[in-house]
Amino acid sequence: MDYFNDAEVEKQAEFAKKRDQFFRPVVTALAARGITPAGLSIAGILAALAASLIPADFWILTAVLLGLYVLMDGLDGPLARLTGSQSQGGSMLDIFADQVGVIFVAVGAVVWLDANAFANILFAFFYINAIYLIVLCKFLGAGIPLILRVKYVYFVLYVVSLAFEFSILIDVFCAVFLAYYAVFFAKLFRMAYDAVNARG
Repeated sequence: MDYFNDAEVEKQAEFAKKRDQFFRPVVTALAARGITPAGLSIAGILAALAASLIPADFWILTAVLLGLYVLMDGLDGPLARLTGSQSQGGSMLDIFADQVGVIFVAVGAVVWLDANAFANILFAFFYINAIYLIVLCKFLGAGIPLILRVKYVYFVLYVVSLAFEFSILIDVFCAVFLAYYAVFFAKLFRMAYDAVNARG
């Protein structure tokens, strides 16, 4: 279970193979200590949540926690493959963990930067739901379009905005990509709707 279209799957498989090789010593050590992929995913979610709760003055700690979140996002898949513990449920948790940080950062931006709530919250809403609709379309066998995934850019802009205590960059970013993901949300929703109807 993933959220990549046919053109991306091959490249993603190549990337995953290289990532697994790079992280093999780390995931081998994690497996030896009994750490599970689900445990890593949950730890990553908690790191992202903690990052969103930290005031702007402590932006370095926020950056470290978001870095840990991204790292754990990168380790849970290789750990599952190394231990042979891949499952549909694990894939669903992984996808949720991969994306939920966007929601936490949006809330953090509104609380700590007084960022535009409309732009940030709606950006997070349409981004997350576009990803979930991609997963649904793949499950239903509907072709999916190529779509930009900008969560890491959002995270970097959040940390930079905390460091300099301004929100203009993150607000402009969210305004632009809110519109982008709203369009894709509508398109993907229609594709999923048609695919469900085609099944009768």
